[in-house]
Amino acid sequence: MNKLFGILLLFFGITIISHQQILASNLINNDADSKKTMNSSNDGVNENVSIIPLGESENLASLSEEEFGTNYFYYSQWTWSESTLEMLDKSSAFIFRSKKSSEIEELRVLVSINDKGKLIGYKVLNEEADKGLIERVGYVLRKMPRAIPVPGFDNYEGMNFELMIGS
Repeated sequence: MNKLFGILLLFFGITIISHQQILASNLINNDADSKKTMNSSNDGVNENVSIIPLGESENLASLSEEEFGTNYFYYSQWTWSESTLEMLDKSSAFIFRSKKSSEIEELRVLVSINDKGKLIGYKVLNEEADKGLIERVGYVLRKMPRAIPVPGFDNYEGMNFELMIGS
């Protein structure tokens, strides 16, 4: 009788454990599916707006387009949140609202931040950009939240980023 009871207890325990594993795997799959759905809705944001780290912060007036064009970093001490990219994407209609600025396919802006992640300067790199476009870009950039420090670095220095906004 004790052996039968032990076997039933073992069988019952295995059944409960396997049921728990099935529930856990379903929860993990559902969570992964919801993340895929969320990421697929943000794919359009990432296509129109991108922020690429360039290097240490320098005087923006002294930089030319040739000097920064090939100095991309593969890692950065600073990053921008998805909400920042989404805000920039939503502001693109405001930025490109005039007839002349709507003809620009891709707006390139050099953005400089300090060692606290705060925007300290910007420079519109498109030659065809008019004064109104530059002022609208400045207005939107001043509304951007601060850059977020990436954990794991010993010190955080100012940096330049290339912001590209597609119309």
